[in-house]
Amino acid sequence: MPLYQPLIRLLKCPDLFDAIDRMPALSTPVGELMFEVFNPSTGELLAELPDMRIAETRAAIDRA
Repeated sequence: MPLYQPLIRLLKCPDLFDAIDRMPALSTPVGELMFEVFNPSTGELLAELPDMRIAETRAAIDRA
């Protein structure tokens, strides 16, 4: 899951984001679909995140 420099420089532990879409607690593998997150004030690309369904998102939040 790619994070980009405008976001990485603000995080204490950016490596923790790499595991969200590969968590063993998720009942099904996260698909290949991704979405981009932009800084609304600058338009900079911050991250590309997995497009998870509700169950996978809840599991990721519970494991966080």
